[in-house]
Amino acid sequence: MIYRNYVITILCTFTLFATPATPAVSAKKLLNTFTLDQKIGQLFMVSAVSDEKLNEELMQKKPYRMDKEYIKELIRKYHIGGIIYMGVSSPEKQAELTAYYQSISTTPLLIGQDLEPGRLMSARFPTIAPFPNAMTLGAIKDEQIIYNIGKEIGTFCKTVGVNINFAPVADVNNNPNNPVIGDRSFGENPDHVAQKATAFMRGLQDAGVLACAKHFPGHGDTDVDSHYALPHIPHDRKRLHNVELYPFKQLIKKGIDAVMTAHLCIPALEPKKNTPTSLSYNVITLLLRNELGFEGLIITDALDMQGVRTTHKPGETELRALLAGNDILLCPVDIPEAIDLIKQALVDGDLSHETLDQHVLKILLAKEQVTLLK
Repeated sequence: MIYRNYVITILCTFTLFATPATPAVSAKKLLNTFTLDQKIGQLFMVSAVSDEKLNEELMQKKPYRMDKEYIKELIRKYHIGGIIYMGVSSPEKQAELTAYYQSISTTPLLIGQDLEPGRLMSARFPTIAPFPNAMTLGAIKDEQIIYNIGKEIGTFCKTVGVNINFAPVADVNNNPNNPVIGDRSFGENPDHVAQKATAFMRGLQDAGVLACAKHFPGHGDTDVDSHYALPHIPHDRKRLHNVELYPFKQLIKKGIDAVMTAHLCIPALEPKKNTPTSLSYNVITLLLRNELGFEGLIITDALDMQGVRTTHKPGETELRALLAGNDILLCPVDIPEAIDLIKQALVDGDLSHETLDQHVLKILLAKEQVTLLK
């Protein structure tokens, strides 16, 4: 693949910022050394760009800063746990900036990115050879090919410093009017989607990268994009289990590392009006964690999306996502406000220190799994 031409350059970049080797530390021991501020900071995965000039227009549209100086402040002052890269870049620039951010963080950062095969990955790295989209991969009978592509993308992730890829998409493409899923899905049949997504997941994870299934509990049958509004799904629980939830249940059985929770209105799962599934205790804890038995990392979809911002205020959104059972708060809009509200929830007893520790430990265990703690 074309991206292999970048490997030597990128490895040299990491060498520039390399720190002296330190012994591995276990997640549990590290947690015991954390202050309260360090614990809370681990919950946040913030948006960043690696090429500010290329992404100037994107940065102006976001309700928060994404520039290097601000990310430095978030790392040093608020002890953030991770970064998700947005926008357009080159492998060299992203690897260089990632190495720098890692060098100034006292706890290794979990680095995420939406590197689905197809247009999303091509849009982020236009200089590398494109991979077929999920719909095309879904038409391939030989699942070994899908596994190989997953592993190839996983290898690329590691080359640019990405530890968690927000893929595969496990949504069933059963609504032709869906404006946001489409060719990002492996197909229209739940069992077919489950098989293809599992093959891709195995490739990513065998490359040493965390795979994250999205968008739980299923964004396929919507005609609204949750980036701009809160989609409504009217189906009953039986239908949801047989279609929307089916690929996620299979991926959980096969050992998916992480699940991303979507901003959806599904009355059959959450009867409270205007409560997105990403902020629902019924959906995140009772369904995903308890009923489906998922023990991995739970990550919200971006909290800057209108599907959640129209119903809840910044800071309050992050707290409610945490109380619902999510571990990582993706793209938080107002970190200082969120921290204050989380601390107040601890004082008020709405959130226990034991529960906070459980979330932070899961994040550290994920970092330990991808050898960040070595």
